[in-house]
Amino acid sequence: MKKALLTLVVSTLLVVPAAFAQNQPNAVHKDHDKTQKSRDQAMVNRHVERLAVLFNLTPDQKKQATTYFGKAWDDNRQVMMQMRQDRKTLDNDINAKADQSKLAADANALGQDHGKIIANNAEAQAQFLSVLTPQEQTKYEKLQASRFGGRNFAHAAPGAIAR
Repeated sequence: MKKALLTLVVSTLLVVPAAFAQNQPNAVHKDHDKTQKSRDQAMVNRHVERLAVLFNLTPDQKKQATTYFGKAWDDNRQVMMQMRQDRKTLDNDINAKADQSKLAADANALGQDHGKIIANNAEAQAQFLSVLTPQEQTKYEKLQASRFGGRNFAHAAPGAIAR
């Protein structure tokens, strides 16, 4: 009886940690995914908060802006993953001394990826512009015309913008 109980305890001590160890890689990836999504959301929230200060946004406008820019951010993350793969392909073809047509095709794929990011951002900006009041739109256009801070004028310090 003691021998059977001892065997059961020892086998349990050997099997249970192994079972938990098999689940750990997935748990780590899930935690990383959650952490990345959390960071992405934080970036979108910071962007919207800067816009809220610049344009004195209402809570509803902030919610809509968060939706628009969040979608663009998510879409861009997928495109950036594709860009990494396309860049690896180009690097491999360069190292393999591929012909010019192959290198051009690789470069065109990267250019298309970049174009998708620009289109995603433009769509989000257009949607954001549509929720602004006429006064806010005028301020937005002035900021764009002055190119204050470049295309990302929303990153400028709020005190630097004439109200």
